[in-house]
Amino acid sequence: MRFVTILLISVLFFCGCGESPRSPLATKPTDEATSQSDSAQGTPGSASNQDQADEAFSADLKRLTDLAKEQEAAGNYAEAARVWGQVNQMASNRFGAASWQSNNAAVAYQRAVQKSRFTSQQMERLWEADQLQEIVRRSLESGDVQGGLRANERAVEINAELFGEGSVAYAQLVVQSATIESNLRLVEQSVTHFHQGIETLKQNGYTNHPELELAHAGLASIYADKESFGPAIANQKEATRIAGLIWGQESLAFANRAHQLGTLFHRAGNLDVAYQVIDEAKLIRQRQLGTEHPAFANSCLNLGVISMDQKRFDQADEYFSKAQSVFTKTLGPEADDTLRCQSHRATIYMLQQRPELAEPLLRAVVQTMRASQAGTNSGNVEKRLDHEYRLAISLSRQGKYAIAKPLLEQVITEQRQRIGQSDRRTVASMRAYALLLERTNQTEAAGQMRQQIDRVAQEPGPQDFRR
Repeated sequence: MRFVTILLISVLFFCGCGESPRSPLATKPTDEATSQSDSAQGTPGSASNQDQADEAFSADLKRLTDLAKEQEAAGNYAEAARVWGQVNQMASNRFGAASWQSNNAAVAYQRAVQKSRFTSQQMERLWEADQLQEIVRRSLESGDVQGGLRANERAVEINAELFGEGSVAYAQLVVQSATIESNLRLVEQSVTHFHQGIETLKQNGYTNHPELELAHAGLASIYADKESFGPAIANQKEATRIAGLIWGQESLAFANRAHQLGTLFHRAGNLDVAYQVIDEAKLIRQRQLGTEHPAFANSCLNLGVISMDQKRFDQADEYFSKAQSVFTKTLGPEADDTLRCQSHRATIYMLQQRPELAEPLLRAVVQTMRASQAGTNSGNVEKRLDHEYRLAISLSRQGKYAIAKPLLEQVITEQRQRIGQSDRRTVASMRAYALLLERTNQTEAAGQMRQQIDRVAQEPGPQDFRR
């Protein structure tokens, strides 16, 4: 059944001749390296009678949709409309008259009817809209997002002219514009267009549809960036609900939407609900992908962070260890996710007053960062300095002052050069260095460092010396 669902979306969204192909930015409902086609396959097994029936239905559906597209390509729109009507009837019988599959087929039928009545001038405009969508696709693939937006805006105007601003064709392109605008950080425009697309789709009877899923997920992302977690969670809930109805509640698409919902609950401070939602998403990923896949490891990583925030440190360590093992095998020891797991585990050991366990993890992270970044990316350098600071703290807490001292001196020197002496991270390193000097009976040097910290605190402007 899920295979049929995927086939319908592919043939009805990409049928050409005036249809509006979705952009590369708009085709990914997940934040993982998994596709909807992956999610449709389910768990391998022997074909059942239902599987065979689904395959037969899919074959019939493909034959009819191919025929409809052939007729449209030949300019036989009346015949294409008749065939699309058959597709609509099949979808209604199989999924229900109110299903998104049936709605898509009905839209294809209506467009074919409209095209059969178009003048030659209108057909030229329709051809222009198709060419603009090809420009959108190429522009986004090449990274020219601004160019893609300009082309899509022109296609929106043509679709409004040909089909009306209340049409599904218009709404789909408006959602596509909103998605592109979101990637360009044109927040207000994006929000307006997402809402416009949602309302138009609903006015056309669409309540469970991939475009609605995409639009609600887009709004959730925008509101989350603004830390407006109420509307962010509400929209992500709706995107997750729609994904469950469209792709099935055992699909990866649904699991990924649920995972995103869980991360929003986490950011909003609702740790118990966040844990429950992400854990359920993890189980779906486990059933579909196994326990050695990066998506499963990503769930473990997030559950570890939540467990750590709940002060369930042993449980968090288990999650991080599992995730680190999978990331190391699949992405490599230098991957960001692998390093993140090691860093989190080191944090747990420091909180548990076990610096001897944190030290080798931090050494591994620092060594990898030093080897991979070559000092060119300022953000990576600052992360490396932060981990070197933490490594020095773990050494100091073990009494390894002779190793910790030169490391802290190096960190402070580089921090002063890169982020300034008054930055809270630099000040935290200076304080740690002063404490180390006091513990090694270098009282005069420690006092001088304390004086430097005091002078920084008196500098004009807001200061935050918390670490």
